[in-house]
Amino acid sequence: MMAVPTSYTSASLADFMRDGVLKEVAAQLGWLATDIKPYPEAVTQVAIDLRVSDVSAATDIGLLRLYARRAIWREVFEATVGDYDFTSGDARSERSMVHKQAAEALEQAKYEITAYCSLPGGSTSGGSSIPVDTYATW
Repeated sequence: MMAVPTSYTSASLADFMRDGVLKEVAAQLGWLATDIKPYPEAVTQVAIDLRVSDVSAATDIGLLRLYARRAIWREVFEATVGDYDFTSGDARSERSMVHKQAAEALEQAKYEITAYCSLPGGSTSGGSSIPVDTYATW
């Protein structure tokens, strides 16, 4: 059994996003190197959501991981919005499936954040309510 992480750096959080969240989707999108877009932006968004200057300052690891899931799936959603399906003869490519998967995963991540924050003892990131948008930003 793997030990529960007690902290993350920007690099280790990006690794979690790639290996623990996106998995095969990262390879499909060519997002294997975590020092390239979209990982730095997603890590920055997590820090903003948690109201910390760096993810290493986060104290609620559960909430950090939930925000990481939401942030990276939002990046996938936004990156694949223009993907379309096409057919040529007997060949067919359904490129929009990754976008659909990202939309579903993004909604699930939002739900999990809301559920986590409503649990007894659940984080409210400093006592204020957690902003959870329910619509994609175009």
